[in-house]
Amino acid sequence: MEIMRASAVRWGESYDSRLIQGSAFGLTSKSVEFEGCQFAATDLSKSKWQKVTMINVQIDACDLANARWSNVIWEKVELKKCRGVGLQLLDANCIDSLFVNCKFHLGAFHGSRFRNCRWENCDLREANFEGTEFIDVIFRSCDLRAARFPNCSAKNLDLRESHLAGLQIDPARLRGTRVDLSQLPALAEIFGLTIEPVDDDLHETH
Repeated sequence: MEIMRASAVRWGESYDSRLIQGSAFGLTSKSVEFEGCQFAATDLSKSKWQKVTMINVQIDACDLANARWSNVIWEKVELKKCRGVGLQLLDANCIDSLFVNCKFHLGAFHGSRFRNCRWENCDLREANFEGTEFIDVIFRSCDLRAARFPNCSAKNLDLRESHLAGLQIDPARLRGTRVDLSQLPALAEIFGLTIEPVDDDLHETH
């Protein structure tokens, strides 16, 4: 696989089967395509990319902090051990993609669509998924505390083993979602329920 410096990425270019390393800090691009590529320990922080297409791409141990990528098409993309605090992934269409051990605290995913995707052990605290569509999506062992899901839609969503305290979502959007017993206190808060033990004294015969 040919090695390419991240700083060499240019507008309107397509890149195939490249190993991309180095820094693209703050790089702006109006259109860029990658297929069969791997980003390894690449600094992509504060980059501003539009019309980003990635197919069969691996993004390993990269810095995506405060990057802003819009009109994104991701198909069979894998992100592992990436740092993306404040990442903005806007109007994205993500299919058959995987996110593992990534830190996306305060990330924004407005207007995006995730289909057949899996998030595993990711930090998504206070992330904003406004207007996002989820179809066959799994959040496994993720930190979703205080994450927001306004105006989202979900079909076959799986939240098991994830932290849901303070999750902000319309309860109706959770219809059919798979959860586990340990999540019941957080879910009770979402539904406005109070969990408390039965006072046996009320059942004593006087």
